[in-house]
Amino acid sequence: MKNVINIKNGALLLGITFLILGAINSTLENVTGGAACFAAGVIVIILFHFDVKSFNVFGLAAELREKLSEAEEILKKLRGISLPISEIAITTASQAGKYDSAIPKRKLYDFVTSISDELKSMKVSADEIERVRDSWYLATSIDMALPIHREIQNKINQHRQAILNKNDDRNNKRIILSEEEEKELDEQIGNIEYDHWHYYEEDAQYVNPNYKTYPDYFTNLIGKLTGVPDKDKAEMLVNINEHILDMKYLINHRDIRRPDVWFDKS
Repeated sequence: MKNVINIKNGALLLGITFLILGAINSTLENVTGGAACFAAGVIVIILFHFDVKSFNVFGLAAELREKLSEAEEILKKLRGISLPISEIAITTASQAGKYDSAIPKRKLYDFVTSISDELKSMKVSADEIERVRDSWYLATSIDMALPIHREIQNKINQHRQAILNKNDDRNNKRIILSEEEEKELDEQIGNIEYDHWHYYEEDAQYVNPNYKTYPDYFTNLIGKLTGVPDKDKAEMLVNINEHILDMKYLINHRDIRRPDVWFDKS
């Protein structure tokens, strides 16, 4: 224990020595040397986690306090610079990873996590870190929505093809329908064509930056389909349930719900 205290005291004296040398060099207008000494002093003291309330050596306390205040101001500026750079880095990596998984999901996740940890170590606030990570949340939500899009697309196409085949049979006199059956078929054609148009013209291009709306958006979209029978819509909701839960978990917990499944898709 005594050795630990001696080491800490020695490191403290070394740190103070560097600070004093920095003050002297700055006074002598050796700005570069002064800055280097101050940096070394601050680093030594921080590394050993000293809690020094006050000191006064040769009347230099006031200047040291001023220099340390400048160092804190520089640190604040570094934080300010780090935030937009980090945001650009995460946004660029996330967008690159959206297309054919150019960046594997695991590597992208580790990249975003490492930047978050670095910002946290710089005392950047949790809210600011979350803002930096937002582009990753959006890109990941869009990626999570892809299997939902496929489920909707496949179900619409399946019913549309069946209805159009039946209409083709009617037009070519391969089947004879009653007046009521013809009316029902025409209605089915109108409904499924509306679903097809609405999905492909609008919803297939759906990229809302407010990814928090995605879970409700997709469940509501399925509920509004008019050309797909209720039984099949219920089946679709079951099939997409895990993907909806993945998105909700990302939104609420800011992390991946099923890492073994998600990263395996990379």
